[in-house]
Amino acid sequence: MRIECVYWFEDGSWHRAPYPDDLPDDGLDCGIGHLTTRDHAVDAMCALFEFDDDCEGAVEACEQFFEHVERGTVTEEVVRSFAGEVLRIQTEYELLWPEVPIARSETDLAAMAALVRAR
Repeated sequence: MRIECVYWFEDGSWHRAPYPDDLPDDGLDCGIGHLTTRDHAVDAMCALFEFDDDCEGAVEACEQFFEHVERGTVTEEVVRSFAGEVLRIQTEYELLWPEVPIARSETDLAAMAALVRAR
């Protein structure tokens, strides 16, 4: 196993270990640089769910979810609503995967919401 970059979120902001002055890139840009704007992140989320331009409401659902993430207002209800909308779109456009991961309990849903809030 090889660790290339370590970041953590604490006290309301992101932190990292100090890097040498002569290090031009710590690997983060090449690793997740494509997610540094909301548009790129929404595009990546749509691709994850295999949504394309024909999937009405897909981009809007992903954008709404990101708005909650950015504002720090992700709740179990937000996660449940987003998951329901994703499932609706996948069903309507026949994009269902053979095994769709689902929350099997209220505890699973609470854990999903907690992970998103921790961002």
